[in-house]
Amino acid sequence: MIRSILFALLLMTVAFFPASGKPAQANPVANPDAVVTEGQARFTVLTPRLVRMEWSEDGRFEDRASLAVLNRRLDVPRFTVIREGKTLIIETDSLTLRYTGRDPFSDSNLSVSFRLNGKYEGMDPRRRLTVTFEGVYPPEDVLLNGKKVPYTRLHKDGNRAEWTYDGADLAWTLFIPETKASATVTVRCRYPEATAGKEFLLRGKKGRMRRIREFTDETKRVYCQYDDPFQVQPKAFLDISQCASFITEDPVHTEVFLKAFDLGAMIESIQANDRLPDWFKKRTEAIGTLY
Repeated sequence: MIRSILFALLLMTVAFFPASGKPAQANPVANPDAVVTEGQARFTVLTPRLVRMEWSEDGRFEDRASLAVLNRRLDVPRFTVIREGKTLIIETDSLTLRYTGRDPFSDSNLSVSFRLNGKYEGMDPRRRLTVTFEGVYPPEDVLLNGKKVPYTRLHKDGNRAEWTYDGADLAWTLFIPETKASATVTVRCRYPEATAGKEFLLRGKKGRMRRIREFTDETKRVYCQYDDPFQVQPKAFLDISQCASFITEDPVHTEVFLKAFDLGAMIESIQANDRLPDWFKKRTEAIGTLY
């Protein structure tokens, strides 16, 4: 089981083009000098503001590329590693990460504080930040500098801290209002105990939901032409094609919607409909079995 959280501050863009203008070859395996392993946890310092964090029950970690970061073979940023008893401390020029013990990441054993004191000519002394946590369940609580942050379905108010959950990306985003560039920002989050050990429900769902959503219009046309003029698709299909929307509207029940995500049931319901053409059934089966 692998739990992976990617802290992505939109303070900079990691480019994959060197000064020569020629594209660099993407390599998802990070430089070993940028990797810190502590028990069943692995931390990869990609930039002073970007740290990849993983916890693996069996000690095996994921080195394949992700949509967020294709190239992890970056120049190793300056950082220090300190161990105080059971606490691991990683410090870069922009943040301090603390991890205590050997358990999966939680608000009680993991924290990251950001130092936003970098300067450049003409820099605005105040900044707004966005932090995204990918491939995780919605948190139960989010704290910004010790204060609880409210959830919002749609972020509109840039003058206050808010967080949202996107069912299509299975990711939650924290919006931090304008703050001094030199201020320390500490984010803590707590996930529901009920979701512990259920990360497997998240795996692969993002890509599958996208493929089925792209297939929805064609499915409506086929059902309208061959089966139901009112374009009513089977529930098993709607449980998948609308899963992202269900989660976005009601993130508290994300686990319930993911459990209803059953590709086998979707394929079986379409295969059992004698009114649908064979070419459509084959296409559905091909799309439904892709990873």
